[in-house]
Amino acid sequence: MIRAALDDSGLAAECLELEITEGVLMADTEETIGRLREIRDLGVTIAIDDFGVGFSSLSYITRFPIDTLKIDRSFVSKLPNSTSDAAVAQAIIALATSLGIKIVAEGVETRQQLDFLRLHGCDAGQGYYLGRPKPADDFIVQGFCFGNIVGVEAVVQGVNERRKPAVHSIQKVTH
Repeated sequence: MIRAALDDSGLAAECLELEITEGVLMADTEETIGRLREIRDLGVTIAIDDFGVGFSSLSYITRFPIDTLKIDRSFVSKLPNSTSDAAVAQAIIALATSLGIKIVAEGVETRQQLDFLRLHGCDAGQGYYLGRPKPADDFIVQGFCFGNIVGVEAVVQGVNERRKPAVHSIQKVTH
């Protein structure tokens, strides 16, 4: 089904990440391992969602073809003030890092949480703090969508045009 969806959509397999909860992994481990390997062989990456709150077994992290672990928001929500949640988050980050697995923190809501996660080597975060709307003057973007590559001459011409005083046309209005 995934192969057909990729073929039908034209999406490159490496642009798709399949998120699976821990419960799904534990349902039929041998069949699941085989299916996940097939999916991964397509080029699709595999993430374990809500890691740490379900059937967390450290043994399956090494048995399953996993690319990403997503730390459940229940551990992130009390960071950095809860020493026990901080210890769990640090342990998950360290374990995943040592196994070459990308780590994503879910539910990042404050600057303090983001700073803690960055400090301890978390690869990415999701949450309101990172995705809330920004005012236009606080939003900087770059890329071909916003401007094509131009030569030096075009840049100089553009700067010179902006330096010219504006010419205003005033028309006499009669009633």
